[in-house]
Amino acid sequence: RRIDPVPARLAPRARLDWLWREIERADPARAALLTGRLLAEIPAGNAPADRRIGLVELRRALRRGSPSGKRAAAAVAAHQLEPDLVRPLAEVSLAEEDPGVRRAAAAALLGIDEDRAVGAWARSLLRGGDRRQRARAAENLGASGSPRAVDPLMLAVASAARAPGRYVFFGRQVSLVTDLDVEVARAAAIADPVVNVLTEGSVLEVRLVSTFTSRAAMRGLRRLTGADPGPGEADWLRWYEERRAGGD
Repeated sequence: RRIDPVPARLAPRARLDWLWREIERADPARAALLTGRLLAEIPAGNAPADRRIGLVELRRALRRGSPSGKRAAAAVAAHQLEPDLVRPLAEVSLAEEDPGVRRAAAAALLGIDEDRAVGAWARSLLRGGDRRQRARAAENLGASGSPRAVDPLMLAVASAARAPGRYVFFGRQVSLVTDLDVEVARAAAIADPVVNVLTEGSVLEVRLVSTFTSRAAMRGLRRLTGADPGPGEADWLRWYEERRAGGD
C-alpha cells in the first residue's frame, strides 16, 4: 500500500507546490505530517530555485497564513537558511497570539542566526512598548539556550530593582490673586498683585522596566541557567555578582 501523501507521478516542483497548498488548509496533525514531507523534498541549505519555497510565499504565509501555514513557513525558512526572513520571524516570535507559532518562529530564527535572534529579543525586552511582547522576548531568550541571553535578562531585572531616577507629574497649577501690595506716591497709588500658586496632582516614579517584565525576565533566567536564587530581583543580582566573581 502506498503511504506517500503526495499524488503519484508529480514532477519535483509540482510536489512542492502541492504540499505547500495542502499544508495551508490541513488540520494541525496532518499539516505537521505534510510539513515533514515538504522538508524532505527540499535540499538543505542553498537549494536551486525550483527545489525550494520562494521568499514571497514564505513572507505571505508568515504574515497572513493559518497557524499551520505559519509553523510550516518557519520550519522551511530555517531549513533553507533564509537570512532575509530574520525580521519577519522575529516579529512573529513576539506578536503572534498562537504560542505554538511563536515557538516555531523562535526556533527558526535561532537556527538561521542565533546572534541576530538574541539581539532582536534583547531590544524588544529593553525597549519595546508592549509589555506582552517584552514578556515574550524574555521567554524566547530564556528558551534560546544562548549564553549571550543572560546579560539582557539580567539588565531587565536590574532596571526594575534599582531606585528610580525620574519622576512624572500629572496635574494642574492655578494662580490666585490673594492680595494687593499697595505703594502710595505723591500723586498716585501703585498696587502690585500678590499671587499664590495652587498645585494639585500626582507625582509618579518612573522605572525603566516594569515588575511584570522583571518577573518574566526572572522566569527566563531560571529556564536558561537552571538557577533559582530566590523570588526577587535582589536575589538574582546577588547571583549574578557571584557568577561574575567566579569567572562564569
